[in-house]
Amino acid sequence: MPSKYRQLMEDNLAKGFSLGVELIGGDRNGVLVHEAAGLARQEPDANWELDTIVDVASLTKVVATASAVLKCRDRGLLDLDAPLKKYLPSISHEGGDITLKELAAHNGGFNYESKFMHQLLDGKAPDFASAILEQRPVRKPGEGYVYTCIDMILLGFLVEAVTGFSLDEFCAREIFDPLGMRDSSFGAPGKRNPRLAKMINVAPGIISDPLARYAEKSIGNAGLFSTASDLARYCRMLLCDGELDGARILSKAAVAAFEQAINPPGLRPRSFGWDMGEDMRPAGMTEKAFFHTGWTGQSLFVDRGSGLFVAVLSNRRGEPAECRQRRTEIASALVKHMQETMQH
Repeated sequence: MPSKYRQLMEDNLAKGFSLGVELIGGDRNGVLVHEAAGLARQEPDANWELDTIVDVASLTKVVATASAVLKCRDRGLLDLDAPLKKYLPSISHEGGDITLKELAAHNGGFNYESKFMHQLLDGKAPDFASAILEQRPVRKPGEGYVYTCIDMILLGFLVEAVTGFSLDEFCAREIFDPLGMRDSSFGAPGKRNPRLAKMINVAPGIISDPLARYAEKSIGNAGLFSTASDLARYCRMLLCDGELDGARILSKAAVAAFEQAINPPGLRPRSFGWDMGEDMRPAGMTEKAFFHTGWTGQSLFVDRGSGLFVAVLSNRRGEPAECRQRRTEIASALVKHMQETMQH
């Protein structure tokens, strides 16, 4: 009889929530489970393989941008409690007073950017960077939680300002290459690559996020392509206090920042870039767990309390909220399976 997590994977496909799904989980020592089912693409059909390359959408915010910011903090280039204007002095409005921590926890006061996005895509704000820097907060920091891409785009600008590298160059040099994440890059590795999965709204190899497409450069909210195996190496690095196979990526203090809630009481619990809300936490993981999702159908969970990680990758076809919950259920079943296996 198939395992519970496999049954849930198959049910996800049968009910049309995604065309394909991939599941990987393990601990600091390695991968314990890695399975895939369904299709990466149609017309012609191509199976979802264990090396399928995925547009991970908002997982970019944590795997790339938040990690890059903390890498800069480790080197003394950034102070997480400093205001934005210290590093981006061209911001002359009140948004410059928002701290890096407040941006990373989405409580700085910026609103969701749907109107702004339409202005950009309609060509009314043709210079992307200037348009972002001109955005003004609508509330004081700490007064509300609104998940918005502007926060992480600004943090990406900060990385570029203090390092002199583009965000994709810095992440490749300091995170992906040292970790051996060979299939991880901003923008697809060749649009005709047969390993690419097709996402819900674009052809294989096209960035799904409209802001990341419009920017025509690497930005901090989306645009990363990766594989389950690469994400597993990233998660294992976090479970190993920031170091994997002799490569030190982040300090212990930086990793700890991912599991420390920042937001004031009453707001959704968020750490530096990551979600910590109980409703998204897989059963079997502890209160130390942190996680993030991607609009295209991705979920990444890391728990230094239980010592486990899980990534669920897919090409979502159903409604985002329901698909997100189903991925958490798949992760819960895998966590239970791994814990039971480790006990025997």
